[in-house]
Amino acid sequence: MEIVAIQATVNLCGVLTRDNYERWKILMQHCLICQNLWHIVESTKGNMSDDRWLRENAFVLLTIKASCGEEIFYQIKDENSAKDVWDTLEKMHKPRVVSQLQTGTFTPQTFGNLVNSQYETLTNAISNGDLSLVKTFFRENPNARSARIFGNGYTALHFSVYKRKKEIVDYLINSTSVAELKISDRSGSTALSIAARFGVGKSIAKKLVGRNRELLTIADSNGKFPVQLACSTIHEDMARYLYVETPLRSLDRDSRFYILQDCISRKMFGKDS
Repeated sequence: MEIVAIQATVNLCGVLTRDNYERWKILMQHCLICQNLWHIVESTKGNMSDDRWLRENAFVLLTIKASCGEEIFYQIKDENSAKDVWDTLEKMHKPRVVSQLQTGTFTPQTFGNLVNSQYETLTNAISNGDLSLVKTFFRENPNARSARIFGNGYTALHFSVYKRKKEIVDYLINSTSVAELKISDRSGSTALSIAARFGVGKSIAKKLVGRNRELLTIADSNGKFPVQLACSTIHEDMARYLYVETPLRSLDRDSRFYILQDCISRKMFGKDS
């Protein structure tokens, strides 16, 4: 019965991504109130010796985690308190965090510290879409083109893809060796995996694949191929493109199963698709 209730709540609220937090929050709050469970999130501290509280906390915790997209789930998967998870999601989606990502004002929590202070000029140029300054930086620092500039292992290409700076991405793709396009960050993600996970645009993915098709078959450290990442984060256009381009022989049985499961559970390809 509890599992049915959890599934119903998840279906109603939808999958939480970095783009729909406010809608998800309102719907989830109403669902928990209707089930007389909002006190689990609202209370300051639960009674760990109370069996009823433990059951209700576990129920709310599972409900919230089950409704999170892959990217967010991995950031809260180890939490054992529903209230702590709720508060963490609130902090993650505060407007000021979005502002930092959009304006190029970075914190160590965003990408990790800059590996070298000299890269601040480069990251600001990328964030501002200043292709001329990016070119100047690489003329003066040619070895920086494939260097890891952030603590999380992002290169300039990873970061440009994440920031959706198409002109700069085009420049980097065309001026980077085929082998360097395969460089992964600390989580094993290539630039194509970043594009798939964050749905940065099919045109960017096409350019990456056009230069090196091997990117389609490079999995991240969790064993996820780009097409799986696009499906699990509900980026339908990206998922369609990557599915067509990815050689099926490169996907093992489990990968194919999870792709199908994600598409069905997230209702990505309905009758009108």
